[in-house]
Amino acid sequence: MTLRLKSNVFAILAVSIVAIFSCLIFAQSAKKFTLDEMDFPLVAKATSESGRPVYYRGEESPEHLGLYHPPLYIYALAGHIKLFGFSENTVRSFGLICTLITAYLSILIIKELVQEKYLGLSSLAFLALYLTNPYTLANTTLPDIDSTILPPLITLFILLLIRDSKKIALGGVFGLLLWAKLTTPLALIPLAISYWKISKHSIQEIGNRAVIIFGSGIVLFVATYWIYCKVADLSFSYAFTFLVHSFTKGSGTSGIEQVPAKILQNLNYSSAFFASITPPFLLLFVATLTSESIDKNGTFARIRVLLLMYFAAGVTLFYCGLIAPFGGFFKYPFAVFQLACIGISIVTARWISNFVYNRSEQPKKLQIATLCFVGLIFWYVTIHFADDLDLHFNRQPAYIPLLIILAGILVGLILRFTKNRENAPSTVASITFAAVVGITLSVSRYDAILPTSTKYDRGQSGMDETVSYLKSQMKKDEVIWSMKDVGYYTGNRYVENYLTFFRPNAKEKLEELTKSGVRFFVATQGIGEDRIDAYPEVRKALENCCYLDKNFGNFYIYAAKK
Repeated sequence: MTLRLKSNVFAILAVSIVAIFSCLIFAQSAKKFTLDEMDFPLVAKATSESGRPVYYRGEESPEHLGLYHPPLYIYALAGHIKLFGFSENTVRSFGLICTLITAYLSILIIKELVQEKYLGLSSLAFLALYLTNPYTLANTTLPDIDSTILPPLITLFILLLIRDSKKIALGGVFGLLLWAKLTTPLALIPLAISYWKISKHSIQEIGNRAVIIFGSGIVLFVATYWIYCKVADLSFSYAFTFLVHSFTKGSGTSGIEQVPAKILQNLNYSSAFFASITPPFLLLFVATLTSESIDKNGTFARIRVLLLMYFAAGVTLFYCGLIAPFGGFFKYPFAVFQLACIGISIVTARWISNFVYNRSEQPKKLQIATLCFVGLIFWYVTIHFADDLDLHFNRQPAYIPLLIILAGILVGLILRFTKNRENAPSTVASITFAAVVGITLSVSRYDAILPTSTKYDRGQSGMDETVSYLKSQMKKDEVIWSMKDVGYYTGNRYVENYLTFFRPNAKEKLEELTKSGVRFFVATQGIGEDRIDAYPEVRKALENCCYLDKNFGNFYIYAAKK
């Protein structure tokens, strides 16, 4: 995977990074599925048994159609489940495989974009940035399209694009991408056109390529998907209808004049996304993107790197501006996150090379040891301030000791390694890169050992205790009113409570359920999508027909009054 790394030291470091990444995945792979994490594993499990993406999702939809998107991910995960059985560990191991494939394909892209002398350092820097980032860890363990099957396919398409592969290959991969999702792959069309433009193809040739590649991919997808739906006796239009509904739901407005204000509101709301990748990484991305953009002597290779970085930033900002509900912006940009890491790695590798080699053909072990030492120092310091760093640096005072330590280390190392002014930029950039990796690795480790979710409803507690209590109190065929995650883990039939929160007749619905024999009603407070403290009318209706039986963390269990 290291692709001709020039030193055994680099090879050992690369293998070590992959091993650390795998350990961090294993540490959290058994966490219970939360909210939307439930859907794809359950539909894939049903598909592995029946061959059709139809699954139970509550009493109001006992045979729910799982074609939220075309089912490439569902069938890929179903095959994985068929081989290894169904469990949280099995489902999340599929994400591990997809992320490692994405990393491998990304290094192949790096090989196409950098000179041989920078290949080793660029590849190693990429692995360190991509596989230690908490955003990568969170998405690898998130069972969804954007976090598993989409990143390797997008990376493969871009690799074939850069290699100027045959049109039939690019069209085939694009068609496969549409089998995974109908939205994000479309962003590859302007990317490809821009790439061909900077490659100095004529307008006519660009048009011909676009029509052949993307036209054939769309035709291939539509034809094969139509045949699939006919054979499987499924709705051909459902995925398209769901897509339109999602965009309407995501924009949150019907008037075109309100769209700019809504986008700004969503961008502000999605600030949690930028915290999830950690501010040091974000600053590194902005710094490298800026330095490459203002370079007046940019070569064709550098322009291609910039194009990938701007593409990653554009897709990210699009989704953050569009999607507000459920914090959905969290997963969508991950499909292009590897491209941001590629760009940072290639840019910083040039500086690190000056620091590590320093006019020598062999890497200097002292410099390599120094970078590792800096990374370990910041890893340890970040762990030491872990309580302050909870929720990814949302508590600003934690920056103060980190900045003081960073400044001290930078000054000391610059004095140690800088004999002339030419060495100063490479020293600063190298030390900063190592510090960022140390910080992000520490945050990833912190997330991995948290007993609570680090994706949806981060920090929500009490699910395990709630499920255990309900299992001890309920009969096998009883129906419960709860969110789909609690409902599934109790092993009972359930009415998804979230729907009640948006109905005008919540009181009548709850009274109807108590009369039909439903004994237990579960909701949350403080953290949750079914927070009764955020819906006073529902809370009042619930308290009219029930009493509070138990409370575990954010979960509140109500029992019907006799």
